[in-house]
Amino acid sequence: MSTITLIGLDGAGKTTIANLLLESSSRPMKYLYMGTAIGSSNYALPTSRLLHYLRQRKSRKRPLEVQQALRTLKKRNNRGRISAAFVLLHRLGEEWFRQLVSWVFQLRGFVLLYDRHFFFECAPNDGEDQEHRRLSDRIHFWLLSHAYPRPQPIFFLDAPPEVLFERKPEATLEYLAVRQRTYLNLGKQMPNFFRIDATQPPDEVLIEIQTHIDRIHENKA
Repeated sequence: MSTITLIGLDGAGKTTIANLLLESSSRPMKYLYMGTAIGSSNYALPTSRLLHYLRQRKSRKRPLEVQQALRTLKKRNNRGRISAAFVLLHRLGEEWFRQLVSWVFQLRGFVLLYDRHFFFECAPNDGEDQEHRRLSDRIHFWLLSHAYPRPQPIFFLDAPPEVLFERKPEATLEYLAVRQRTYLNLGKQMPNFFRIDATQPPDEVLIEIQTHIDRIHENKA
């Protein structure tokens, strides 16, 4: 086993469990953020860091009302073809860069602990009308589905939307419920996908994950 992936919605406790796994692992392990938030990434392309810095700097200069209006406008208007192509290529470049980082560490004997994964983060919402999605987003997810390496095993730290909202009230209950269904439906298509009750104390979550990992090792032996 060369990778272990933790996924879950905000408030599920991914960071806490990741730290416990890193501390308790009997094999050398490296943490790698595999989500879309560049500000949270421990490895990222210099261009991604620069674009993130410029966006943050620009947004700080705008009143909150203006920022919200711009976000709404961007959702309503389609990007130009050149702009959309650039964004798509840059996203793919960032994702493959982190995959390359992962492979390098794996060759050096490390187990990679993935915090999130692009395949789940970029998946369309369950039941979403695909025709209303941008073409570049559809192409992007198709490439993630058919060309990007799938990690195994995957541990979905799950909890009722109400619990997640109480822990981290940054999204609506409706959104949390939709994303929960999305993750679970994607997981049904993948081997070694485990749903973990994230309402348990962290130590019990860790024991459950380690039990699954030990069983996978025994089945491969």
